[in-house]
Amino acid sequence: MTRRTGIAITIGFALGALAALPAFVADWRESSVGRVVLWPAYLTVRAFPPPCFDRGPGQPPFCEGTPVQLFAVLLGLILTFAFYFGLGVAVSWASLRPKGLHK
Repeated sequence: MTRRTGIAITIGFALGALAALPAFVADWRESSVGRVVLWPAYLTVRAFPPPCFDRGPGQPPFCEGTPVQLFAVLLGLILTFAFYFGLGVAVSWASLRPKGLHK
């Protein structure tokens, strides 16, 4: 294995671990790790808020997801994958490009 291949694999594993980090947080609802790492998914879901129904005083509202939100989650996860893939390509390209070819 060459040095370039080793660095590329290390960058890929590091970004993959970062993307999988929210799954290993114990109190993920109270933590902001998911919102920071999976920010494209959170933005697309927040663009289509669910309908909420008031249940009376002292009760939290009942919010029900819709098919539009399901599509927004899927789109957000695809955007998250595309963002981290692009970030990995950019970091790999910047760190592994030949140094003597560009002036």
